Amino acid sequence: MFNPLSRLFVGAHPPSRQIQEFDGTTQPEQGMRHQGWAAKSRRASRALRRFGWLLLANGLVAGAALAQSADLVVNHADSPDPGPAGGIFTYTLRIDNNGPNGAVGVTLTDTLPAGSVFIDVNTTAGTCNQAGGTVSCALGDIPFNANQTVTVRVRLPSAGVWTNTATAGSTTADPNASNNVNSIQATTATQAADLSVSAVPSVASVNAGQAYSYALQATNQGPDAADGSQSISFTVPAGALITAAPSGSGWSCTPSSGYPLSSGNVSCTRSGTLANGATTSVLTVPAVSNVNGTVTAAFAVAGRKPDSATMPDGDLTNNTVTVDVASNAGADVSVTKTAASSNVAQGANVVYTLTPRLNGGMSLVGQVVTVTDTLGAGLTFVSATGSGWTCDATITCTRSEYTGANFSNMPAITVTATADNTGVLSNTAGVSTALPDPVPGNNSATANVTSSNDADMRLTKTASINPVVPNQPFNYTLTARNTGPLAIPAGQTITITDQVPAGVTLNTLVSATGWTCDALPFAGPGAWNCSRSTALSANTDAPVVTVSAMLTGTGTATNNACVALGAGVRVDSNAANNCAGVGVTSTATQADLRVVSKTASPTTVVAGENLTYVITVENLGPATATMWWCRTRWPAWSIRGAFSLLQPRRALARPTG
Repeated sequence: MFNPLSRLFVGAHPPSRQIQEFDGTTQPEQGMRHQGWAAKSRRASRALRRFGWLLLANGLVAGAALAQSADLVVNHADSPDPGPAGGIFTYTLRIDNNGPNGAVGVTLTDTLPAGSVFIDVNTTAGTCNQAGGTVSCALGDIPFNANQTVTVRVRLPSAGVWTNTATAGSTTADPNASNNVNSIQATTATQAADLSVSAVPSVASVNAGQAYSYALQATNQGPDAADGSQSISFTVPAGALITAAPSGSGWSCTPSSGYPLSSGNVSCTRSGTLANGATTSVLTVPAVSNVNGTVTAAFAVAGRKPDSATMPDGDLTNNTVTVDVASNAGADVSVTKTAASSNVAQGANVVYTLTPRLNGGMSLVGQVVTVTDTLGAGLTFVSATGSGWTCDATITCTRSEYTGANFSNMPAITVTATADNTGVLSNTAGVSTALPDPVPGNNSATANVTSSNDADMRLTKTASINPVVPNQPFNYTLTARNTGPLAIPAGQTITITDQVPAGVTLNTLVSATGWTCDALPFAGPGAWNCSRSTALSANTDAPVVTVSAMLTGTGTATNNACVALGAGVRVDSNAANNCAGVGVTSTATQADLRVVSKTASPTTVVAGENLTYVITVENLGPATATMWWCRTRWPAWSIRGAFSLLQPRRALARPTG
């Protein structure tokens, strides 16, 4: 640093060897040198006195320059703006020192919006605290061109415009208070609904393959109603399958089909307003685990306004929930068993189909699968085969592994056995693996068959006309049916025997395909027979036997007929339905009725108007018609109205003259 005194003292003090005491013995040259030094010393003293006054004057000026100032500026920002009511809003207050000097003892006072809820405050320097809705900070000193930042978080509980006011100051004079006093920030909170979601598993722990479910609900924590729709969505959790579409009152889900799902996303929506504080109905998600470990499922809720815009949500932290279900080792295997027929002839083979299935759980790769089949009494083993299965005579079938997916059938096993006895024969199959099975109830299946030699024959008989007049032709129709349970093989005879009463004559065969019948005409009394030896399946009618007949006298003739099986492998153990009869009445009284005319009135009508038909009937005799009726067929375009007989159910006499 430059020192102004240095020049004043340069050369002012001679070297010590030049200092001599002047006396009479001193040489003149030496005295002259001493006199020169004295003159220089006097000049230096005068300069020093002048510099002292100069220093005093400079000190007064410097004292005046020591009056400091610092222009503090409050930079005020909010986020978000606008934002959802009920959400957290952040006010960022940065205090800058624009100088020209450092600011000493800087403070900040932030008056929070009235009605807001204080969350927290953070500062880059100093300390802050909140009391009564006001945040007060002591930030220390802020040098020229430096700054400090205070961050305040609040919750704005309802929709509207909220005002935050901040003031910064220091002990250093501020030449411009307009940029740091009562800095105002207006924040807009919009209508919003804070939706949260809960998920509760039906069990905390399962064995792989065991069915369980998640119970989901959405709750509106306000502050406003969620007046559009709410949706809960999730991804199929790893280690599990969603076995069916989720269900719940008012909920609809996508996808609605294609289950079980091993991957992908599911979204369920309910429409309508969910009021502040209200909770939706339960949405049930059915699942099954397939791992030895933990199944972690995550669910999310969201809302939409009536115009399908996203409903603002003030707290996104509760929009998702994650739940764990512990899954232990296991696999749910099952078996179904069917017989090719529920009825079998004694001595014939029964064919069973066994279908093992992996319903859910851990993979069966590397896991031995065993299927057993226990034949009941009256059944003798013939064979057991299946693709990929190794079966022995005890009907124990194994395979080294099954590589298929959950909810898939394994290759079927075909078991053939002989029905040695008659009656109900039972057969039970089972399936197992080395893994624990959480659903043992479906590990076995039983199929029953009935072994017999029965073919139950039934006969029905009808007459085409009743009553008739003597010698008037009419037809008898006889129908033989095998009601089972077994088919009648070819070569075994079926015989219909018609007991023709006296006064009845059978004239000609109208229809009798495949039947061989006795000669006609045949006059009663006596037995008239038809037979056939072709096969007849169970629950099947044989071709009908239709024969024309007439009553030669008056009165009622009852004609009975029966069906029977001839000797052979089938027997008919139910004789109660083998016979049927029909009575036909013959009377000498007859009346020949004819329709004389049929007229319509009016002949031309407008659609919707009434139309009247008049039908005239005449009796040509020879006797009075005591019970007569009229039948007509209505046009397809008409609407049936009233129908009346002028002389209903009245004797219609033959006209005279």
